[in-house]
Amino acid sequence: MITFCAPALRCAAASSRFVTHHFGFDDFPQAYEVFANAADTGALKVVISR
Repeated sequence: MITFCAPALRCAAASSRFVTHHFGFDDFPQAYEVFANAADTGALKVVISR
């Protein structure tokens, strides 16, 4: 088991590098659908903001 990857992956996931889609809070249902169908939409990280 490689333990040094986990912190690096957490930091990378927390950064905006992997954000592929942005949605406003009012578009939450659409954001959910995009992430739920990530294989089709190419979503890696979906950000929902107010």
